[in-house]
Amino acid sequence: MAKKASAAKTAEKAPEAKQTKATETQTAKNIILGKKELAAKFAEKTGLTKAQAESQISVLFDTVKEAFAAGEEIRIHGFGTFAIADQAARTVRNPRTGEATECAAKKVLRFKPTPGLKALVNGESE
Repeated sequence: MAKKASAAKTAEKAPEAKQTKATETQTAKNIILGKKELAAKFAEKTGLTKAQAESQISVLFDTVKEAFAAGEEIRIHGFGTFAIADQAARTVRNPRTGEATECAAKKVLRFKPTPGLKALVNGESE
């Protein structure tokens, strides 16, 4: 009987599937590419080192942030348009209590993909 109990404890302590740090984080619906993963793919396609690619991507992101801070719109041919829009103040409700609360007006980022990018995402040919 002691052997059965010992075997049961061993089975409970069996190593679970090892969780390794993947280069792409999998969610229920899609794969998320972070900055490092994006840099690795960029380096692979351009022949740069990963460090150089990450530096280039950082410069790109910094430039985009500066443009947004200045209120500029960014249009990338064949990809889409990033723009800043004003969102009006509105009344929202707490789903738990039903209490109404005012949400202040603010600026939000919008992205409008090109028809070609939409077709690519939907598996269609343009």
